[in-house]
Amino acid sequence: MTTDATSFVLRFRDLVTGVDETIKRHNLIAKDGYTWWGWWRKIGEQAPAHTLTALLDKSLPILLLDSGTQKLYRANCLGVEFDLEKPMPSPEKEKTPEYYRDETYYAWFQLSDFDQVPPESAATVLNSLAYIQVDEMFADGSSPFSTFYDKKIYDAQELIQQNRTIWFTRPATGKDPGHQIELLNAEHARPYRFSRTHYTTTARTLLWVSDLHFSKSNYHGFPDEPLQYDNLWNALDRALKEHGTEDIGGVIVSGDITWQAAPDEFDQARKIFFDRIISKYKLDPRQLAIVPGNHDIAFSKTPAEKRALVTQATAESVAAYSKFYSDLFKLGPNKYLSGGRRLLIAGGLPVDIVCLNSSLLQQHPDFTPGKKTTTPLFQGQGFIGADQLQDAAAFMKWRDEPFSRVRPLRIVVLHHHLMPVTEAEDAIAGGNYSTVLDAERLSRWLVRKRVDIVLHGHQHQPFSVQISRPESLGANHSNETHSYRVLGMGSTGVAARELGAIAQNTFGLVEFNPTNICIKFFTLHPKNRSNSLFEVSFPYPQDGQ
Repeated sequence: MTTDATSFVLRFRDLVTGVDETIKRHNLIAKDGYTWWGWWRKIGEQAPAHTLTALLDKSLPILLLDSGTQKLYRANCLGVEFDLEKPMPSPEKEKTPEYYRDETYYAWFQLSDFDQVPPESAATVLNSLAYIQVDEMFADGSSPFSTFYDKKIYDAQELIQQNRTIWFTRPATGKDPGHQIELLNAEHARPYRFSRTHYTTTARTLLWVSDLHFSKSNYHGFPDEPLQYDNLWNALDRALKEHGTEDIGGVIVSGDITWQAAPDEFDQARKIFFDRIISKYKLDPRQLAIVPGNHDIAFSKTPAEKRALVTQATAESVAAYSKFYSDLFKLGPNKYLSGGRRLLIAGGLPVDIVCLNSSLLQQHPDFTPGKKTTTPLFQGQGFIGADQLQDAAAFMKWRDEPFSRVRPLRIVVLHHHLMPVTEAEDAIAGGNYSTVLDAERLSRWLVRKRVDIVLHGHQHQPFSVQISRPESLGANHSNETHSYRVLGMGSTGVAARELGAIAQNTFGLVEFNPTNICIKFFTLHPKNRSNSLFEVSFPYPQDGQ
């Protein structure tokens, strides 16, 4: 097979390594001849076997684009190894940087002679190339980027906005148009706390984790580095492979990312877990649905101690979480620390996800220090508030829906419980209770907005229940009822002594199958194999119900 393409551009980003370290580490090995570069494909892409085979019959100059810094590099591609069916190990581990030499990918490029293109020359170098269409690169056999083909590449930003990992090119000619094409989805350049459009993913599965509890004081159940035992990311990556999960369309995190809301704990979480999962599955920020937990908001010098008095002002209390949020989403959180995501699952099922902060009571201005008391000022209590619910509904355009209206599947994520999870809680003066204090207000809101699934964390114990109830029992009472599922995850990462009755770390998969939704719970361990715990399956809502 022949191809009009004469070269290609590979996209990468320094997520697992430090800034500029990806090139440095590969180049260090390549100085002795060559190095192997793993192709971290995006969901929906596949190795374009015929095109690569036709191109790489000899050494080929290529470009490498860092989508984080927009730096452009040259390299020579000496060959490629790929597998269309399953990811494969590096052809030569000793010729692969140590940080990912044990990983498997669908293609490995043999590269040499790395060299950065001077920033002032980058646009000129890209302008000298034109896009070539290669449909076989896409799993469905058709490229969604037809507008770009046989046009000059305008600049690095135009490439990055397409959200793909390889571009095939040829030398541009005087007949090729050189105009700039604006974003296919303008939201990609400007992040939003509440997504305005549905982000399309070809995957049918969302990963659900909760209560990661990254800690520098032994409250996290996994080591920082995978030496004798796996760290949290390596254990989860291994577990997903064991259960046959290759692609995920997004990640849901139902709170308590840290133990003490310390900046170094948030950095630990981002570097060990979030950066790696984003890199592995090529996730866009719009595919992350995250809420804070009571351990993530520092209302005292010891936020993990629930009886400690609230001593910090509201703005100070959310500083570390806000920085973590900004690092992930490239903008700060809103005043509620809430958000919303819209996904188009497997290209066809619309799913709306609202992320609610259930720790608002801790920020209430009525609860300020100054009074002598021996009881805690609502440390750890759950509260959402009418204003936050109204704000989220307005941004997501969730109206009070009639029972018959067809709508996107609706999911709400919070940290605290809507229903009791443990068999009994101790009656302690000034104690902390796990359900949100305005649970009934939230429950009525869920019915009015026709929410289908509620996901939460907090008590480190998995939980599942189906609720069916009318909108109200007042003068406007209707016999029609709305049903929704409430599920609690347990803890994905806390130390064993802090686990609930299940006494195991857990994670979940939310699978959107052709005929039903299946939420699966699995164990997670730094050494042992992951096991299936239980699953909850139910049909899609019918006729808008």
